Formats: sequence, structure tokens, C-alpha cells
Amino acid sequence: MQLRLIFCLCMIGNIVLATPNKSHFMESVVGVYIDYPQNPGQPASQSFGSGVVISENGHILTNHHVVSHAMNITVQTNKGQKAQAHVIGSAPEFDLSVIKIDPLPGQQLSPIAFGSSSNVAIGDSVTAIGNPFGFEQSLTKGVVSHIDRQVGLSQRVQSYIQVDAAINPGNSGGALINAEGELVGIVSGIFGPRYNIGLAFAIPSDIATPVVKQLMNKGYATNGWVGLSTQPLTPELKDALNIQNHDGVLVSEITPGSPAFRANLSSKDIILSLNNIDINSPQHLASLVTALGSQTLIDLQYLRNNKVYNTRIKTDQVASYNPTPPLGHWGLNLAEFTRMSLDGNEQQGVEVKQVAYQSSAALSGIQPGDIIKSVDNTQIHGLNDIKNNRLQTNSKTHLLEVERNMHTFFVPIR
Repeated sequence: MQLRLIFCLCMIGNIVLATPNKSHFMESVVGVYIDYPQNPGQPASQSFGSGVVISENGHILTNHHVVSHAMNITVQTNKGQKAQAHVIGSAPEFDLSVIKIDPLPGQQLSPIAFGSSSNVAIGDSVTAIGNPFGFEQSLTKGVVSHIDRQVGLSQRVQSYIQVDAAINPGNSGGALINAEGELVGIVSGIFGPRYNIGLAFAIPSDIATPVVKQLMNKGYATNGWVGLSTQPLTPELKDALNIQNHDGVLVSEITPGSPAFRANLSSKDIILSLNNIDINSPQHLASLVTALGSQTLIDLQYLRNNKVYNTRIKTDQVASYNPTPPLGHWGLNLAEFTRMSLDGNEQQGVEVKQVAYQSSAALSGIQPGDIIKSVDNTQIHGLNDIKNNRLQTNSKTHLLEVERNMHTFFVPIR
């Protein structure tokens, strides 16, 4: 039987989040019932999921996949009262939405207390509350199996909490609660043929919280970006870099002109924390930065030469970033290479090592690993042949003979 990731949605056809009394968390979880439009003359199909009350004014957090394409949204509280809801804002790439109901007569809504998912550890006892199969206010307990699981449930969230609590279709958008009654995750999906087999995943609260604030402030979420690439800080790398008492991620590359570049971060720096949240992995850092949105100030703590430093960076958005190619007019980083055949014949040339984002070379389709064989019908044997050609002239289109995977083709480039 093939196992797959599925959402827990059951088909049957500058705002500050409140921090209420922690003992009221059961009152903070609601059922969310969806009507979907059908063809004319056919009854609407229905589904249901869960939601979490996050304000006394009736704001409710749920998964985007619970309410996407909804014709009608009905919320049922823990007291059995029902109200129509509408979408305030949605972030499909994070699989999060905020919906709203009007305050109900005779009942004060109880917003949930937000906790920090950075305090969650493997083996911690957690509770999932939701609406599985339409059974409202169902509570299941389990333990945290992993705090940084990379699964394919959403585009921008790369770091999920994995739990073994009994979670089934209908739990989507529900709450994952720690021992103190605080929200540490939004239940989003399970891994299995269809129903619970002990592998369930929740969006960490540290990632959900900034997205929710964006949705409540402006109705949509932007994606934060600082322009650095990182890799896991393995024991071998720690030994090679003589790092003993620190954990984090290793900066492998800085995008020229990016916020990280302007903050003087450098390759081989170790990112230790972001906004006082310890960094577990590259996907953890990427998810946190992305969730914060663009034009947001963040505090980074990093290690350089075994000394700890702090810096503040304002995030940018990837789509708005259009740097001047840092690798010359064409945007190419080249290196000499030598290839020898079995008969002893040696071939020398120039290999493309890096292509700058939106450079002339990138727009022409040149890729890292390509071999430049000739320029304007002049054979290329090494980097000096490239230097001796006058290739920086904007007024001329040059003709490159390129080899890729043992096949040759021609590329015009300016």
C-alpha cells in the first residue's frame, strides 16, 4: 500500500494576539464547516475541519486548504452555537487562513494562548484538539516525534512538528497544545493511506504567528528574504571549523547586494538564533525568515571565528530583488578545466561555475557545468582566451559555442 501525505480535511460530499487564561484552551477550538459550489441544479458538497479562536472579536485561525474555494463557511463553538464566517486573509503558500465571525450573543469568545514552538522538544507530551470526522471537541494526546520535519504539505513551511497523537480527517486547522495549555502548532496533515497511523504534522507556532499577524493587518502575507544560503552544521564541519559549544547552521553563500550582504554577513558564519529562537536547520531558518514577511527587522545572532556577534537585518522580498549581475557583464563565473580521454588526448577549456540571477547568461539559458568551446568562432582553450576577446561591448551580440552533456549547441548573448 502506497503511503502519502494528506491534509486532514474531511470531505462528506499591527494587531496583537491575545494571551488569555491557559485553562480555557478547550473553549478556543471550533468546528469549521464548508459548503462548496457545484454544477447548477446540484446540491453543494460539504467538508469540515477545525479552527482556533485568536481574538475576542471573532478572528479564527485555520488551514488555507480547509476554507479555500468555499461558498459558505459556518463555525460551531464548543457551546454548540453556530455563526457564518468570512475570510479575512489567506496565505496559500503557508497553508494558513484567518476567518472571522461576529461575536455571539451571550457568549464571550476565548482566544487561545500562544506559546513558542521553540520550547518544544522531542518526547514532550502534546494534545491535539479538533473536529475529526465531525466529532467536535475531540481531544487526543501524544508525544513529539520530531521538531523540524521537512514534508511537502505547503510551499513555504519547510519545518513541521511531527507528533504521534491520533489525528484524522477533520483535524486540519485544529490546535496542538503543550502541557501548559498553550498553542504550539496548527495541525495540518497526516502521513498514511487515508487515516491516522501515528504520523501527523503541525505548523509550528513560531512560523504561524507572524503570518497570522500579516493576515490580520493587511489580508495577505509577503515572503521575507535576506539572501543567504545555509547548510547543516554537521559534527564533521564543527570539527573542521573548530566549533565546540555552539549549534546552528553554516552560511555557505551570500547573495551580493542582499540584506545579508549589507549586514556584512559572510560565508562560514554560523547562524545561532533569529529573534532569540535557536536555529535547528537550514529549513527551520528559511521558514522563520519567510514567515516574517518583507520589510521586517530581525535580530540575528551569529558566530564568527568563535566569537558571538549580533546584527539587525531588514528583510526584503525575493520578487522585488533584481540585482546588477555581480559576475561581470554576462554574469558568469568561469574556471579552466581539463578533460583527458582514454587514448591520452587532453582537452582544455573553460567551464561555467556560476550564473548570476537574471544576468545576460541566465536569460540566454547558460547553466553551471556548461563548457564554452568558442566565442565568435574563436576557439577557447582557457581563461586567457576569454580575456583577450572584447566581450563587454553592449552593441554587439556574441555567439557562444557551448557543450552540455557531450552535446554542442550555439547561444547568442549580449
